[in-house]
Amino acid sequence: MIIAFSGLLLCNKATAQLTPCAVADPPSDSILALEKRLLKLKSQFVKNARTSGLTAVEYIPVKAHILRKNDGTGGLSLTDLNTSLAQINRYFQNIGSGLQLYFCGSPNIINNTAYYDYNNTEELALCNANNVSNAINIYFPNSIRFGSLTVSGYAYFPSTLSISNSLFIQAQAATDNRTLAHELGHYFNLLHTFQNSNNTNNAEREYVTRNAMQGANCTLKGDLLCDTPADPYGRDSVAIQGCTYTGTARDPQGQVYAPSLSNIMSYYPVSCGSDFTLGQYARMADGFLLRSDPSNQYNFSCGPTVTGSNVPGNLTGMLLASGLSLTFVDNSSNESGFIVERSSISAGEGFVPIGGLPPNTTTYVDQTITAYTTYYYRVKASNSSSQYSAVLTISTALNYCTPTYTYACGTAAVVIDEFVLKQGATTIINNNNSNCSPANYGDYTGTPYPVTAGNTYTFTVAAVAQGLGNYYDQHVSVWADFDQDGYFELNERIYRSDSLVSMPRMNPVASGAFVIPISVQGLVRVRVRSGFNFGVSSAVTNPCGLLSFGETEDYMLQVTSPFPATIITNVVAPSPACAGQAISVGFTTANFSSTSYVVQLSDNTGNNFITIPTTGTGSPLTAEIPVDITSGMGYKVRVISNSPSVTGSASSAFTINALPSAPGVTTPISYSQGQTASPLSAVGTNLKWYLTSSGGMGNTDAPTPSTVAVGSTDYYVSQTVNNCESNRAVIQVNVVSAVAVCLNVTLFLEGPYVGSQNMTTKLNQQGLLPGQIPISSLGIPTPAGQPYSGAPWNYSGSETVTYYPPNAVDWVLISLRTVAQDPISTVFRTAALLLSNGSVSWVGACPVLPTNQSYFVVVEHRNHIGAVSHQAIAVINNSINYNFSTQQSYIPAGSPANGQKQLSGGLFALYAADCTKNSLSQIDANDTSKWRVDNGKVGRYLTTDFNMDGAPDANDNTVWRLNNGRFSGVNFY
Repeated sequence: MIIAFSGLLLCNKATAQLTPCAVADPPSDSILALEKRLLKLKSQFVKNARTSGLTAVEYIPVKAHILRKNDGTGGLSLTDLNTSLAQINRYFQNIGSGLQLYFCGSPNIINNTAYYDYNNTEELALCNANNVSNAINIYFPNSIRFGSLTVSGYAYFPSTLSISNSLFIQAQAATDNRTLAHELGHYFNLLHTFQNSNNTNNAEREYVTRNAMQGANCTLKGDLLCDTPADPYGRDSVAIQGCTYTGTARDPQGQVYAPSLSNIMSYYPVSCGSDFTLGQYARMADGFLLRSDPSNQYNFSCGPTVTGSNVPGNLTGMLLASGLSLTFVDNSSNESGFIVERSSISAGEGFVPIGGLPPNTTTYVDQTITAYTTYYYRVKASNSSSQYSAVLTISTALNYCTPTYTYACGTAAVVIDEFVLKQGATTIINNNNSNCSPANYGDYTGTPYPVTAGNTYTFTVAAVAQGLGNYYDQHVSVWADFDQDGYFELNERIYRSDSLVSMPRMNPVASGAFVIPISVQGLVRVRVRSGFNFGVSSAVTNPCGLLSFGETEDYMLQVTSPFPATIITNVVAPSPACAGQAISVGFTTANFSSTSYVVQLSDNTGNNFITIPTTGTGSPLTAEIPVDITSGMGYKVRVISNSPSVTGSASSAFTINALPSAPGVTTPISYSQGQTASPLSAVGTNLKWYLTSSGGMGNTDAPTPSTVAVGSTDYYVSQTVNNCESNRAVIQVNVVSAVAVCLNVTLFLEGPYVGSQNMTTKLNQQGLLPGQIPISSLGIPTPAGQPYSGAPWNYSGSETVTYYPPNAVDWVLISLRTVAQDPISTVFRTAALLLSNGSVSWVGACPVLPTNQSYFVVVEHRNHIGAVSHQAIAVINNSINYNFSTQQSYIPAGSPANGQKQLSGGLFALYAADCTKNSLSQIDANDTSKWRVDNGKVGRYLTTDFNMDGAPDANDNTVWRLNNGRFSGVNFY
């Protein structure tokens, strides 16, 4: 016996007398005043070179107020609260450049039975006690009474007054995907689509036509928008059947209305859909201008709560049979919940909110993914604005969507109670008395049923087992995923009831037949889906989308073919291959047709295949070997067809070599404009140089940077090992304006040091410095010029003096380098005079250097250990200032080197007695051997004169004995 349709409406009758919205049509003068105010605000933005209130994503805080009974029971759940936020943000991301709501702090829980079932006459008392002025206030009572009406919600149009900054949403309507969006539409200045539809003055009604020549008035009447059809709701002659408008109402010009039943600002059933038009989105963007006017008595200044290190972390995903399970770490203790967002575009754009979670819940299952798609996920606390977790990237394999229904099939027993599949008289599937499945979805795919391609199969599907008993009249459709791609496509629908004799409804039994294509083999999923018969327009056309009443059952067929489909995988090129490299994989097929393939790669034993990124629709395919794979000789590949599902043979084994690391480079390198540059260098094997980070032809000759123009240029270099080319290292070359940089350096030599920060000038006094005439007749003059032209310094500078100041001690060699241990990084060298007080007097001009670079200062002396500044010194006011005597010089990390010698009083000085000069400035037996040769000579400028008194003698050997074994650990040559 069929159950009457009126019985089903009981669940709807609970809401049939519920007015969707208590917002009355505003009078024309109020609308006009708002439009004038908006025009004024827009003109202010235009003056400031802005054309819209939303030029970037705006994050708007919302203060949620949840009303419960005195004992804390009842009220909107935190799960539904966060779900409602995700739903509204899906809509509002289309407003301007995006408008997104977030919770201002934690929800305000109001345990007050008096307000639990709320009456609008209580608004003033409730809001005065709880409203905040820095966020939108949204109240969620159990029910809302507005005068004599019970309503789903109400809101206020934009106003400068604080009273307009509150909305009221019935708790059970918060997640219906319509009510909250509807009221926020009003909040941001949207009118009902039926504004003035039943006005007794026909001139106030909106016309159906959108043709200006026919008198279209859509910009002036109705909701003031032309992309929302004129709506006659509220008239006696309005009627719908299912989600089809069947009314006869006409506009003042005599045209029949054709309203949109899915528009959010209408009053038609939620089951007919929920959408805004582009015009409505644009009008809400303007409404944001009104709501963010500084003259308002409220603002949107409430900031995010969960930020920084407290945002969700460690987001991971696991693929399920019909969805993806996401898990993350909750790093905060004060979140209001969480919002999960997904993109199918990239990790940086296209994100859409897909779900909300209550606080302390860290798992979410996405059941709306599709097969063979790359998705990007991120999570944030719902009381955060733009503070997200790191993005998770994950690619799906074969996956099927999960169908959804508004009402549980257990509520009214709108079910599929029996499904039978036969081949002739042989029963393949016999699932009867299955009753209502959990969440209206029966997944019976765990048992594959054997069938054969090319054969004909019949099925029956019944609303009640054997067609006996009470039932609901339902539409039913059946799909078979013959191409095994995870989608139930239109050409795979094998049955759809349409009230015709050939394909009857499930009233109570529907039956049909289909042929499995000869090319199909492997596992094929069959979906049987029903939906309550609301009328001719309620046939089941969507295998996954939301329906009101009904049930879905999935089954799995194991299809064998008389002509098995095969794939033979050929050899890989190139071979050997490199980690991170693209390879070409050829193959041949037989007995099937496909354009959807992937390549799978084994481990180095030829087993445990995994799918790797693949491009191409036929042979050969291009696949990318993972960059972090282990080197080995036993790797294999195989080609897999996704649709239909066919697994190919494995290729012969081949070798994969590891990707070498990028070459070692020094970066950045700085030159002054016009300075002579050196060819770039890097540490590696078989270097190739590029001008781009990827692509292009490499050059084995290192480029020499141009210093003609000021600016920054990136150069790239790779190395090749075992025919595998590494990633490219980047060297940034900066060319800055030419500036003379002067050096102010202070240092002391141990040999001539006499205390009180003073050194002897005996060489100067005796006329033994280069170019001087010796005082003693026994003295031998030294040629003029700096003394560092020979080995190991080989400095070619022409510095010389014709007159030495009285306090000159000797010549020192000063240089600047960008890397402490690398003499190749030297950018400047000069010989200078060291004075008795430790200061260095410059003979040459100040060098022209880039000022955006820091430099290590290096000092060398002909018979003292050299030293390097303890750190790179920045150029300040076109000067480099460094005092070696006040701190220990640079010592390589972990080295037993000595740096400088610390004298009494804490002063640092260069170690004396290094006259033979090896690369690390070590004092050793070579130095005393050379001293023995010169011992006893007088009146000479000799490197063996360690105390620099003009005569190598026993005193110098004593200095050597004290310092023997000391070394700097720095490379000087």
